[in-house]
Amino acid sequence: HNPTTMERVLAPPLLSRSVHALRKNRTMSEGKMKLMVLLLTFMSYTLFHATRKPPSVVKSVLKGGKELSGGKKSAGWAPFNGDRGDVLLGNVDSAFLLTYAVGMFFAGRIADAANLRVFLSIGMMGTGIFTVLVGMAYFWNIHSYSYFIIMQVMAGLFQSTGWASGVAGMGKLFTG
Repeated sequence: HNPTTMERVLAPPLLSRSVHALRKNRTMSEGKMKLMVLLLTFMSYTLFHATRKPPSVVKSVLKGGKELSGGKKSAGWAPFNGDRGDVLLGNVDSAFLLTYAVGMFFAGRIADAANLRVFLSIGMMGTGIFTVLVGMAYFWNIHSYSYFIIMQVMAGLFQSTGWASGVAGMGKLFTG
């Protein structure tokens, strides 16, 4: 039977069909399984990495002084819009990066012993939550330097789970 254009458009993608096949206890070739796991791991790490972009995008807005349309300059966001704004933003970045680096060591140890699906899921959810919480400071009118430090420290901890989980998963899958 030749599928119509509409059937091809509505057909679930290969990854979705593969997951569905697994749920129904159908067999899947080892090659397809490895490809599916590789693609899912790549996508999950891509999403981890994507959550690192928002802080770098909003730094200039937080600092203030950015030229807006009409020749006006943005006021910035306290406490980052003062004379020491660059230092404070640097400290927030450093808090994230230091926590991320230290967390990678421990996350690697935990990933070797943990259920990788659970470990990776917790890491991804935590990363998303703390990325959103940084953005919510605007809506909740939070101007606390400590808040931003704590959010970035927590984001760094959860971010550190991504690489460890990915490497551990790939190692288990491709080394037999």
